[in-house]
Amino acid sequence: MENFAGTPPAGHTITQTQAIGINNKDVPVIVGFWADQNGVQFGWEDVKGVFTTILDPSPFAIGFNQNLLGVNDLNEAAGFWVDAKGNEHGFVVNLASTPLKFTEIPPTLFNGAVATQASGINDKNQVCGFWVDAKGNDHGFFGPLGGKLNSFEVRIEKKRLRAKSTQALGCSNDFIVGSYVDSKGATHGFLFDGVDFDNFDAPGSSQTPAFGVAGTIINGVNDKGDIVGFFSDGTKVNGFVQFKASDTN
Repeated sequence: MENFAGTPPAGHTITQTQAIGINNKDVPVIVGFWADQNGVQFGWEDVKGVFTTILDPSPFAIGFNQNLLGVNDLNEAAGFWVDAKGNEHGFVVNLASTPLKFTEIPPTLFNGAVATQASGINDKNQVCGFWVDAKGNDHGFFGPLGGKLNSFEVRIEKKRLRAKSTQALGCSNDFIVGSYVDSKGATHGFLFDGVDFDNFDAPGSSQTPAFGVAGTIINGVNDKGDIVGFFSDGTKVNGFVQFKASDTN
């Protein structure tokens, strides 16, 4: 059971907890978010059962939703905060620093962006995520934290396919994973090894939405290329794990 066991700020009651990321250390750091009675979300970390609320101190971030989504073995966590207009702003926080050091990944880093999300960071200090344009289309990004972040779209050469929208949702030291929307509006998972993109549709997946989810979403990957995620079967949402992801097609 990994429910937030810390003390919430005065006036807040915890109504929901989600654990989203964990690193590989002997004493692992776990990150996620908790929500209060008004649905406002707060990032948190757990180290050996000690829970701490983690909030980006940007004056534009305070009072709005914040999430932590992934954490590397350097105790750096990727996430986002949401502004008053509902747009996300990515960041990475060094949980090992005192005081906490936040590196912002604002929409201004990308031409035409209105929002960003930092989804993951690997042990090479490379961050992944996506940015959103004014039309609501997503574009993946990847690169060194604090350096130049490169945008990318999923391209499946053997299918002559180029994504209409791309979300990078997780990255290990060797792979990037996420989901993309094709020209027909269908959602598929992808795995990228730095050279080629592989499409992945979970067995039994459907483009008929269930609880707001359609198709296949991959949101986690390890250095072996094993992937985890979830998919719609047209009626309900199911989690999955797929080993030897390099065998996808």
